[in-house]
Amino acid sequence: MATARLPQALAWLKSLFQVSKQLLLFPAAGVQKGDDTGLQIELVGEELHDMAAAGEVGDQAPGLRRAGEAYAQITLHTGVDGLGSDAERLGRVDPQVRLHAGDDGDRARGLLGIPGTGIEVLSTCCESGQTEGMNTDSPSYCGYRHPREIISHAVWLYHRFCLSFRDVEDLLAERGIHVSYEAIRQWCRKFGPAYARAARRREGRLGDTWYLDEVFVTIRGQRYYLWRAVDQDGDVLDIFVQRHRNQRVAERFFRKLLKGQGASPRQMITDKLRSYAAARRTALPSVPHVTDRYANNRAEVSHEATRERERRMRRFKSPGQAQRFLSVHAVVGNLFRIGRHLIRATHYRVLRARAFEHWQEVTCA
Repeated sequence: MATARLPQALAWLKSLFQVSKQLLLFPAAGVQKGDDTGLQIELVGEELHDMAAAGEVGDQAPGLRRAGEAYAQITLHTGVDGLGSDAERLGRVDPQVRLHAGDDGDRARGLLGIPGTGIEVLSTCCESGQTEGMNTDSPSYCGYRHPREIISHAVWLYHRFCLSFRDVEDLLAERGIHVSYEAIRQWCRKFGPAYARAARRREGRLGDTWYLDEVFVTIRGQRYYLWRAVDQDGDVLDIFVQRHRNQRVAERFFRKLLKGQGASPRQMITDKLRSYAAARRTALPSVPHVTDRYANNRAEVSHEATRERERRMRRFKSPGQAQRFLSVHAVVGNLFRIGRHLIRATHYRVLRARAFEHWQEVTCA
C-alpha cells in the first residue's frame, strides 16, 4: 500500500512545483542546492494526511511527519533515500506553501489534480548562502504570512509617501491584500533599517561637498536637535538626533559622516553656529569651511520633508523612533528623488525604472 501511494504523492509535489513556478509564487532563478536546502510544504488534505497519520510512508520518506490533527508537514531534503531525482529537483527552492480546503478548491483541483484543496502562499525564504548574485545580509522573511514582495511594497509606500499605517492598510486592501496596520508597523520597524543599510552599501560614496544644518524637534515635550548633512545634489548623507548641539555632538556627527562616506569632503558649508568651527578644527582641520549667508540653504530646505512627516505622524514618539524612521526616509528619498523638472520625460522614466530595480535588489524581492 505504501509503495503504491508514494509515487502518487511525489507526482502531486512535482505538479505543485511546476504550477507554483508558472504562477510566480516564488523565484526559482539563481538559487543553488545545498546539503540541507529543502522544500518545506504544509499539506492539509485527506489523502496525504491519512498517509502521514497511518505511517504508511514513514520508511520511505523520513522527512514526513505528523504535525497536529489538522495538517501534515513534509520536509524533503536533497539526497533523501528513496526520493532520488525528485528530491534533488524540489530541493533547489525553499518556499512555504499551504494547501487548504476552501472556496478556491475548484481552481486548485484543476491546476494540481489534488482533490479538495486550495493553495495559499505563506512566505518565501532567502537563506544566507543559498542564493547567487543576491545580498546575503538581507533580512529573512521566513515565518511571515505574506511574501517579500508585499512586505517590501508596504515599507516602500510608508516611507516614500506621506501616509499613515492605516493609509497603507487601505491601499493594500484595495489590491485584495488583507493585513492590519499593526503588522505594517512591525514590518517597517524590522525591515526598514535593514533596507536602508543595504541601500547605503550599494550607493557608496555620495557628493564631496557637505551642507550641514540642525533643526529642533519636540519629542514628548523635550527639545532635541536633528543634525542633517546633504551633498551638492541634495542627497541626504546622514542624520543624527541628539539632545544638544555643542562641540562634542558636532564631532560625533563628523565622525559618523566620515565612517559612512569613507573620505573627507572637498569643502564643508554650514551656518554660523560655533560648534561647527570648533569641531572642524579637531576632526576635519584641512577641510575648507564656508559660513556665508544663504550658502547653507540647501541643507535648510532638506528639512521640509521631515517637518511634513512630523506633522502627519503627530510628532515623533521617541529619539530612537525618530532616528530609525528618518534614516530610512532619507535613503528612500535619495533613491526616488530624481528631479523631474530638470530632465526630459524619457530620461526620467529610465531613471525611475532603475530606481525600482535598485529597490528590488535591496529588498531581495
